[in-house]
Amino acid sequence: MKLSDFFNLIRYKNLILIAYLLLLIHFVFLPSFDVEPKLNTYQFLCLFFSILFISSAGYIINDIFDVKVDLINKPKKVIVSKKIAIEKAKVYYRNINSIGLFLGIVLSIGTQNPSYSFVFICASFSLYWYSKYLKSKPFIGNFMVSLLTAITIPITLLFDIDSFNYNEPYIILLLITLFAFVLSLIREIIKDIEDVNGDKKLLMNTLPIIAGRKRAKFLVIILLFICIFSIAYLSISYAADFKYAILYLIVTVFIPLTIIAFKLLSLKNYSKIHIYSTAIKIIMFMGINSILILAFA
Repeated sequence: MKLSDFFNLIRYKNLILIAYLLLLIHFVFLPSFDVEPKLNTYQFLCLFFSILFISSAGYIINDIFDVKVDLINKPKKVIVSKKIAIEKAKVYYRNINSIGLFLGIVLSIGTQNPSYSFVFICASFSLYWYSKYLKSKPFIGNFMVSLLTAITIPITLLFDIDSFNYNEPYIILLLITLFAFVLSLIREIIKDIEDVNGDKKLLMNTLPIIAGRKRAKFLVIILLFICIFSIAYLSISYAADFKYAILYLIVTVFIPLTIIAFKLLSLKNYSKIHIYSTAIKIIMFMGINSILILAFA
């Protein structure tokens, strides 16, 4: 097994994005708004690696359960069974997931919040449950994985601030969480549209199979316009206070999402829809960078 195969298995690019977000919030965003992070360096590292390890385990278990589907939908990208044996992948999953849970429990006990351990336990269980049972369910699977993707920010705030209030920094982070959720949901539906042929052969009941590709595509377009109009509203409301951040969002998020929405309206060749999934991922990264603009502008 090549080391590159293992890194691809755990979706290292996604993990880098998660790590980047965590570092931005703790070391840049909160201090820039005069909010003192509650976690010391050791505690933050426990949170940091717990989230990364549990996320890694989630990607592994997803690939384990998706072997048959992936052999049909994307045979050239299959890692589990082709490059890494299924049994070895299961060992990786158990070990990595256990380390993530251990770190989360240590953090919870160390911060005098033992009940917070259930956050990590529930996240781990939900990722397993999604991969085994929910992924093939129409919409609920998309909703669950999108929620798990976006929950990184609320978990960070749960541990890293003394108490939540309705000050600007917390509202901004929760808005970013909401956008991350909706954009993740859009990506998941697009991926299901792309994978219809393989999913049908394995009798899966994803949204595009139940409702049809065209209806699933229009749901994506509706969600895109919700994001677009929300950004337009925020731009008008906060242009005076955060003019540089708003300008950045218009150029890197608002305009690209608008282009994608109108492109999808006329899309008839669904074999090319994966391009939009990749574009949404890039837009999510650009949106996260707005934290930097807000911190330093």
